[in-house]
Amino acid sequence: MNKAFLSCKAIDFKRGLSEATIAHATIKRTMLELAERTFLLADPSKFGVRSVAYFGQLQAIDVVIVDETTDANAMSALQETAIEVEVATAEVVVHSEQEASD
Repeated sequence: MNKAFLSCKAIDFKRGLSEATIAHATIKRTMLELAERTFLLADPSKFGVRSVAYFGQLQAIDVVIVDETTDANAMSALQETAIEVEVATAEVVVHSEQEASD
């Protein structure tokens, strides 16, 4: 597997990534092991919380994709891990019908 895009239930900066069920954690652990490059999509509600089943360390992720509402503390903690962080912004792109038919 070249790339894996995944999410998680919770991100604890000391303990790692976790899921709500062992089944989900097992699948995501396998994805981390098999992928050459891993991307974690995380909204602000995931940071600084814990869930039931841990499946990996944050350092196992190559790129964390967050949105522009992620708080400064979470961004600072992510930057301290030396993991690449991408901030997704909300852009609205409107195409005309003429462009769509070209």
